[in-house]
Amino acid sequence: MGKKPRLGLYYENELIKRRIEHACARRGISTTAYCTRAIEECLVRDGELMFWSSGSTTMYARPDRIQDEEH
Repeated sequence: MGKKPRLGLYYENELIKRRIEHACARRGISTTAYCTRAIEECLVRDGELMFWSSGSTTMYARPDRIQDEEH
């Protein structure tokens, strides 16, 4: 398997970093999973991504790609 794409995250202040770590610990997930979920939610809210769920799978696509496949 090839290398996974990476995104570096630099926190402006230590308080934000601690809050993220605390939220991750409460949910029992990694900071990568937590931040990925937050970024995906922002992209959906901004109209950059659309998602749909099929059972236990959540899929994302650009809105223009979904419209192309529906027609």
